[in-house]
Amino acid sequence: DEHEHHPKQKKSSTILNSLLVSSGDAASPDDSVLRNMSTLTLLEHINLNVPNHDYILDFYFHILGMGLDPRRASNVAKGSGTVWANCGASQFHLPVGETAQVIPGSIGLLYDDLSGVERRLKTYDDKEDKPFTSYRIELEDDDGNTLCVKIVDKYGNVFYCRRSQNIRSKNDNDELMYRAKQPNIFVDNEEHMEEFK
Repeated sequence: DEHEHHPKQKKSSTILNSLLVSSGDAASPDDSVLRNMSTLTLLEHINLNVPNHDYILDFYFHILGMGLDPRRASNVAKGSGTVWANCGASQFHLPVGETAQVIPGSIGLLYDDLSGVERRLKTYDDKEDKPFTSYRIELEDDDGNTLCVKIVDKYGNVFYCRRSQNIRSKNDNDELMYRAKQPNIFVDNEEHMEEFK
């Protein structure tokens, strides 16, 4: 029967209708009510299994510019175990597993400025052994400033590093972002690393 509904379609339709009705709006595909209904304030971390630390340290900390979380820094010294890479209020948890996990889609990262990422990527242009598979400048503004860089890691995860269109002031004291930031240590600072061994 051409009018038969699949169970998943019916369930999705029921959920959508209940959200629209609970908001007091008539159910219509054009309603934009769902755009303003989320109570989610933070995606705290993404968990990605990696076979070892060989590429992740250079990729997440050097290339992407994330910070090493002191709560898992001793695992870097050991060369095994879970590593936490901090980026603002969010994290990547990178436990060692037999097979690398690949996100079916892409990961978006937002930067105030991409010149550092671009500069660090270019240091690998003439090297055989890289902590990533490829990178490409996706978008530039009229002045030649990079707005988006696509990077594919060694395992096939796709990262889109984008420059924020609303550059924040260095003196921005946004209380929520201040409270939400994760602690960082710097891998290239031996004294700092020593504190967490």
